[in-house]
Amino acid sequence: MFDIDIITISIAIVSMVAFAIPFYLNNVKVKKEKLNNDKLLQTFLNSHNLNLNIQDNWRKQYFIGIDTSQNKLVYVDDLADIKPIILDIRDVKQVKINEVSRVVGAKSNSRKIIDSLHLQLTNHQGKVIGLLEFYDGEKFSDLVGEPILIKKWEATISAEAKSTGKKESLVL
Repeated sequence: MFDIDIITISIAIVSMVAFAIPFYLNNVKVKKEKLNNDKLLQTFLNSHNLNLNIQDNWRKQYFIGIDTSQNKLVYVDDLADIKPIILDIRDVKQVKINEVSRVVGAKSNSRKIIDSLHLQLTNHQGKVIGLLEFYDGEKFSDLVGEPILIKKWEATISAEAKSTGKKESLVL
């Protein structure tokens, strides 16, 4: 029916392979970066004797986790250059979401654009001890679940801070 010669088939195969190579190489590079970041993070956690019970990472950049046995919160805003923030949950009195947003468009056709999301942790004296970035509109053009994630962590840290406060008052 069809007369396809060897040259046409070989050109088609070479074209498909040439098209697929960049995707394969990018996939290998991303996996290598993720393994390296995970290794750096695990080394840091092991050096501080932390065993995180609850943890999340998103956008291949941010990481947050809690070691409930030691009451420690670990936050990293750049997994490629791990400079973590470690906070004692016993010092946290209040957890609040800071959202910077603006409204764009006419009244009938307006929409809210979120420019940044931060989790603000304050101590018992009312001083801010942590401002944890969950989303920055300057770095990313869209939200990928950050509003839900920040609400989850607000509830988690609040509950953990309240439970550690109750444990301490029972011990005293």
